[in-house]
Amino acid sequence: MAATNKAKLTRVNKQLKEALTTLELQQAEVLGRLVEQWQDPVMDDETTKDWDVVWDASRQEAIPYDQTELGEQRTKVRQMYYERNVFMRNIIRNAMNYVVGAKGLDLKSVELEDGELRDEVNRRWRRFARKEKMRARQQEMVERGMMDGEYFMRFFQNNSLQVRFIEPECIRDPDNKYSHGIETEPGDVETVLNYYYVPFGKDKAEPIEAADVLHQKYLGTQNMKRGIPPLGLLVKRMTQYDSWLGDRIVLNHVRSKIVLIRKWLTASPAAITAFARTKADSTRTDPTTGKEVKYRKIRPGTMIDTHGQVEYQFLAPNVQAGDVRYDGREIKLAISVGAGEPEYMVTADASNANFASTWIAEAPGVREFERLQGMAGDTMQEIWDRCMIFEIEHEGLPRPEGYDPEILNSGYEATIVAPQLVTRNRLDETKANEIEFNAGVLSRKTWRQRDGLDDDAENANIEGETEEDVGLE
Repeated sequence: MAATNKAKLTRVNKQLKEALTTLELQQAEVLGRLVEQWQDPVMDDETTKDWDVVWDASRQEAIPYDQTELGEQRTKVRQMYYERNVFMRNIIRNAMNYVVGAKGLDLKSVELEDGELRDEVNRRWRRFARKEKMRARQQEMVERGMMDGEYFMRFFQNNSLQVRFIEPECIRDPDNKYSHGIETEPGDVETVLNYYYVPFGKDKAEPIEAADVLHQKYLGTQNMKRGIPPLGLLVKRMTQYDSWLGDRIVLNHVRSKIVLIRKWLTASPAAITAFARTKADSTRTDPTTGKEVKYRKIRPGTMIDTHGQVEYQFLAPNVQAGDVRYDGREIKLAISVGAGEPEYMVTADASNANFASTWIAEAPGVREFERLQGMAGDTMQEIWDRCMIFEIEHEGLPRPEGYDPEILNSGYEATIVAPQLVTRNRLDETKANEIEFNAGVLSRKTWRQRDGLDDDAENANIEGETEEDVGLE
């Protein structure tokens, strides 16, 4: 009897060893295939065949993408922004909040000596801005620019001046006569003659004179017809971070569900397998082998059944936990660099920065927002001039000196005040302004503009104050 049991045990051990050997060989084979399939882009000369030529002597345009490729980039960024990635949402929202803010860029005429005319100009602008919802439209300008790399605004003159956005996908030429749907002066890509507008669901293009369209590019040179989505290069890194984070979640999820491994000391492998099959949740047929495979869903508190001679071990990559943590941060840093915003603004985590490093790191972000404020200011200046030209031509506003509608010069200069970017030390800035003011290089009006104050309103408030109001009595 003992000899028979010993023979059975020897046979079982042999079967288990063969099974483990087979499993190890399969693992090694899979790992080998993965290594063969993976290629380091730095070491692979073949990757150069996928590079895009930005420009060479044979190309007619400098833009490296055709209309389909630009559309694909816009779609990826929009999907990330609307539904897939928190970093993309935060980067674009940061730009909206810092570039134009909740109140938008403030435009008004302050240089006119004629006070009544100045008040009338400002009143008409406020009427137009309120009617056309310019506060929300300014935020949408930044939102579209960051997502799509450009925005188109079309102006209509009916009983009043109206402005509407055009979707970038609608600017195209179905006849392929004009690339990207934009007709330019022969030999001068910067002088646009017409934009070709194709409504969704239509195939016929409507030419729109360039004088009726405002086109602003967020990324691209002057000799590019279209803007490139500035956040397109972040899609890959954001996807990698989501995958990295997802793997960490799955690993912790599985580890928290399997609470113990139950080892059977006397039952045969066949009996254990039969028992395990009774616990299966579903059955599938392997398309390669044709064999039936049982699947069991891992739930919280799941126990794994195995033979007493088998030892299970949770394998982990030979990577330290600290290394994995830094991998995640390196990806987030790459995203921050591509966005032009400091890490703590992208991730909403200031734990990696003290006061001094945050002050230094913020400078590139401030400069980026100032650049975008300048672009928004250019757009709003053109809208101001178009509004004033309409008022002059149709609503009886006096025609000022220098009026030239051909170059969109209304003759009425607008002062544009953008939201003040982050200020770390208000006292130091006030002292600096005071020194400049006392030295005669800074006016009260400019000082108030820096502080976001309305010069006319402050003068009226000061004149209306009594000595009792300011605490002199």
